[in-house]
Amino acid sequence: VLTHLTEAADRFLEAGSFEEVLNIYNVVFAQSFGGRFKHEAASTVEFYFRSEQFLDKVLLAARASGRTNRAAFARLARGLKAHITEMMFDALAREQNTGIRRHLLEVLSGFGLSVLPEAIRRLKDKRWYVVRNMIYLIRKCGDKSHAAHIRKYAKHPYSRVCGEALSALLEFKTQDAVPFLKLHLRSGKEKLRSQAALLASAHQVKAAVPPLLELLSQKDALGAEAADKTPYVRALGRIGDRRAVVRFELIMNSTAMLYQKGLDELKVEVLRSLLNFPRRDINRLLSMGLK
Repeated sequence: VLTHLTEAADRFLEAGSFEEVLNIYNVVFAQSFGGRFKHEAASTVEFYFRSEQFLDKVLLAARASGRTNRAAFARLARGLKAHITEMMFDALAREQNTGIRRHLLEVLSGFGLSVLPEAIRRLKDKRWYVVRNMIYLIRKCGDKSHAAHIRKYAKHPYSRVCGEALSALLEFKTQDAVPFLKLHLRSGKEKLRSQAALLASAHQVKAAVPPLLELLSQKDALGAEAADKTPYVRALGRIGDRRAVVRFELIMNSTAMLYQKGLDELKVEVLRSLLNFPRRDINRLLSMGLK
């Protein structure tokens, strides 16, 4: 009977039917605690379901199934968590497909605290995208006590690693999160500034308002840099601090020598961002918008 069940599990895996595989595993696992076939079931669990060969088949099936059966794969992975976790980390490091990487991260983050030792260990990986993914897992599964492991990555050469580290520090509410945010907003790298503006918006950081206003006040007579200022307008709009109103009015009154279209799009973004401001503060902006 157990041989028939493992053969069926193989067929279901080939079809990407993870729910059926999980049902078979649960039945055999339950039998391993008692009953007539206790020892045979325990042996099947140990040498078949927990074997590297079987777990590798599970991961290959998960990759082949794409977007289908993702929830069922997550349930099966949780059932095999103690044995499949390290292999999932390896698969994540190898994976080129963005969607599959995202799914593996989602499933691993669902494992909770148990993934933290491996994620922390793999921060030493030389590949920047592996480091970024490990910081993501620490952010999702950890807390402020894990901030020491990721703090130094807020100054990493790759902007995506910096952004993920800063996101974690802000989420953990560490004392250095806001200073790092301001540092990124004043960076010479446009991508770092945009990431920081997005995070300031997501976390409603009022201390980010002055550097955001500085970025909007930089002169651009030609209008060529108008599109680059969109993230800063959006962030100020989300934060809803009245100090932004005067700067928004200046944008609405400005003209460009060459790139007027880009400036007009920025003006539209200003009007879109007014939802979080008191009506009394934005009456002039609304009048400008009507014109």
